Amino acid sequence: MLWTIVFSAIGEDGVEGYDQVLAKGGRVFLQQGLAGHFSRFLSQHGAGNQQLEVASAASLAQRLNALYR
Repeated sequence: MLWTIVFSAIGEDGVEGYDQVLAKGGRVFLQQGLAGHFSRFLSQHGAGNQQLEVASAASLAQRLNALYR
């Protein structure tokens, strides 16, 4: 399973990567409050998408930590 967790980002290259993760059936986790390219990404892919989740930085960190336990 492909996962990507986005805590913060600058530039459009990340959006291209997240599109690829989604296209391959992976999941994308975005930090709440991201702006710019990522808010556009969210508006394009977010409505009802089970592969995409938006959460607080603390929640995303907990998910990441749980992967290594």
